Amino acid sequence: MLDSSTMDKRPIAIKIPDATPEIVSAYALSDEQALLAKVRYNRLLDIFLGVATYSLQNHLRTTVTGLGQAEIDEIYVAIDR
Repeated sequence: MLDSSTMDKRPIAIKIPDATPEIVSAYALSDEQALLAKVRYNRLLDIFLGVATYSLQNHLRTTVTGLGQAEIDEIYVAIDR
């Protein structure tokens, strides 16, 4: 059994090659949508969550009763097998 007092608490760096298509990188702006495109193309959620994820909806805007408008940048669904 591991003793938690001797475990390294620093996060582990995981190197992932950038699979973003060159044309997307060339024309992407430096905003949140460009970052989300990199997350999608590099399947970062799949890697870190350990499941197959699929982008279902981008930039969803809706109204929440009693609160007003809500905006969600991206919705994913996942399959865990």
